[in-house]
Amino acid sequence: MNGLPRELISNQRKNISFMFYTIFHPFDGFYEMKFGRKGNLLYVCLNIALFWISFSFLKQYVGFPFLSRDINTMNSIIDLIVLSTVFFLFCIANWSITTLFNGEGKFKDIVLMSGYSMTPLNLFFIPATLLSRVLADQEGSFYLIFVYAGILWFLFLLFSGLLTIHNYTVGKAVLTIVMTMAAAFIILFLGLLFITVFRQMAEVVKSIYIELSYRT
Repeated sequence: MNGLPRELISNQRKNISFMFYTIFHPFDGFYEMKFGRKGNLLYVCLNIALFWISFSFLKQYVGFPFLSRDINTMNSIIDLIVLSTVFFLFCIANWSITTLFNGEGKFKDIVLMSGYSMTPLNLFFIPATLLSRVLADQEGSFYLIFVYAGILWFLFLLFSGLLTIHNYTVGKAVLTIVMTMAAAFIILFLGLLFITVFRQMAEVVKSIYIELSYRT
């Protein structure tokens, strides 16, 4: 009985260790993720949840000199919906485009790579928020360094991951990123169009039902 918890703890340590190994050795890490079957979808969900927390924390508790929005208008649930939608929209769009461009990465590879690439955002956003609480307006560059460092590190990992899991050249990776963004907007547009049409049809059906109910 004691062996099972120890094995679980050992596996979790290995997963956490691999997550940090990937952000410091992206090409080797993503290669092992694809061909060595490493990586865990649970940690993708955990990274998304942590990013939601750190992003919401940054927006609501950033120091007053750096506050650009009214905190009364902020909604953490909407943030979670938007962040999750953007994440999976990117994964779906990238999978659809790279399938046409002979990409070697599967959908699961893209999800794992994108999720693990978010780690620097979680590592930098909360310290940046705490730092902003003690900085004056003139010292805002230190706060911005933390925020942009996390974003740039994330973008570098994402680009490295696309190169590795799809076995692309730099030029082809850049092209597929542009096409991925275009595909994401098309998917979003079609999704919103479908929702609008569905709502209008529901209103028509509702109106017909009300009209028939009055006549009977």
